[in-house]
Amino acid sequence: MRVASRRLPRPVAQVARVALDWLLGFRGFNEIYRRLPACDAAGFPRAYLDAIKVDVTHDGEALESIPVTGPLIVIANHPMGLVEGLALDALLLTVRRDVAVMMVHQLAAVPECAARHVFVDPSGRRSRRHLSRRGWREAFARVARGGVLIVFPAGEAAAFEWRRMAVVEQPWSRHIAALARRTGAAVLPVFVQGRNSVGYHLACSICPPLKNVLAVRELSNKRGRTLRLTVGRTIPVEELRRFSDDEGATAYLRQQTGVPARK
Repeated sequence: MRVASRRLPRPVAQVARVALDWLLGFRGFNEIYRRLPACDAAGFPRAYLDAIKVDVTHDGEALESIPVTGPLIVIANHPMGLVEGLALDALLLTVRRDVAVMMVHQLAAVPECAARHVFVDPSGRRSRRHLSRRGWREAFARVARGGVLIVFPAGEAAAFEWRRMAVVEQPWSRHIAALARRTGAAVLPVFVQGRNSVGYHLACSICPPLKNVLAVRELSNKRGRTLRLTVGRTIPVEELRRFSDDEGATAYLRQQTGVPARK
């Protein structure tokens, strides 16, 4: 994290940077990263999960039911942020090697992520729209070539909503259904069990832009836990093409994943 201010002397800005690195979890992430055993980009997700002692289990459909060739889009709910991306990546890599995850652009700073994945900016900021356009073009190309794309249609982690007094999955992007229908990709729904800490949800409800940066600290908070994934039935593209629009197809995918519809 860079901290700079015309009003702050450089030593003060440096102290602020160190404090923020610790507070937001970047220092802990970097310390774990530096201690990882040597591995290639494909080995990184499993190595990091092992380093924080996160065990990944799965139920539902057998992994043998996942198509081993052809275009495939893996969709999942987004309850926590980073840990489910690592878990799904590690799981799918046991079945296929042509796997990429759609991630927020900040994670391109991790070399092992930059080497394999697709990056977008879900914030909607005008200055960063080019990142999302480039990411979606790359995603389309990868899937059209017959690869696997793991994507979280909500775009950001589930958030606490005072009106509902509950943690709620965010609205899903219709681009995922459109991508499947245009490329002919099958869709594999996966439901992720878990949630972030009360402190995370309280901070993000007060200051929503903190969602992405605090997700790093929440990754460290998952140390020693077991993450369970429920693998659903692979949905052929023909089922999605029966819908008259992407909105209806998206609602169907959300239902098949096991995520309640927003009211």
